[in-house]
Amino acid sequence: MKKILALVLAVLMICAAFSLTACGKKKVNAEDALEAISDAAKKTAELNSMKGSFSLKASFDGKIEEKDVKGSVDASGDFTFAGLKGDSPEADLNLKGTVDGIDELKPILGDGEAKASAVLKGGYAYIDLDVAQSIKLKIDASFISGIDPAEVIEEVDVGEYKDYIKKSTVSTVKGNKVYELTFDPDKLKEEIEKDDSDVEVKKLDGVVLSATVSKDGYLLEVKITVKSLEIDAGGEGSAKCSDLVIDFKLEDPGKDYTVSEPKDMDSYQEVDLEDLVTGFGF
Repeated sequence: MKKILALVLAVLMICAAFSLTACGKKKVNAEDALEAISDAAKKTAELNSMKGSFSLKASFDGKIEEKDVKGSVDASGDFTFAGLKGDSPEADLNLKGTVDGIDELKPILGDGEAKASAVLKGGYAYIDLDVAQSIKLKIDASFISGIDPAEVIEEVDVGEYKDYIKKSTVSTVKGNKVYELTFDPDKLKEEIEKDDSDVEVKKLDGVVLSATVSKDGYLLEVKITVKSLEIDAGGEGSAKCSDLVIDFKLEDPGKDYTVSEPKDMDSYQEVDLEDLVTGFGF
């Protein structure tokens, strides 16, 4: 019996070692990694419908117009898009989150967790906010169909960004390729300050992009993390941000998704878009 147990354990250890070797991170050329991510983004942008989720977390500390601000943001949501390649695209968006530390946002977000949802369908946008009356707006969604993400991605020369990457790896998880790109903070600082001479980047650390490409060549997940960021914009203020994580996931890309109208249609009050904009003081 002991010999059998020993044999089973030995086999399990060999399998575990093989698994770790097969799925472990391997170095990959930065330009090759960028090309693989770009190709997956192009293919994903060609989808007519998609469903997924996203999240944003960060802590912040700084000064805006001489006022000290300190707090955190924790937001997440899910989305469904349909008919993206047609003349009348549809969408279903659901958001929730908390923002602590900015008093000016309390009248809009309220205390605790705020929620919002929007459905774009049948020529109307149905908007539901926790702190306001549910409204619907007559809207022409055809302008969305004039935006082709695939064309935008096609115009990006990913080779230009390879010099910003300090380390690049690839691993295989459940048959999907996971690319992890660690950026050179000094080169990113130079680029940010070059684009805006009024901004000084005092600290930038731990900038990592992780992208998961499915077996079928679609983007499954894109995650951006920034360990710490500190900028000084002179008279505009200063800010520190830490533990920033932005995560975007797609569910079964390539599958056909549809958008339904809200169940409680009668609870939405129709509002003219111009009156709404005027009411907000624009």
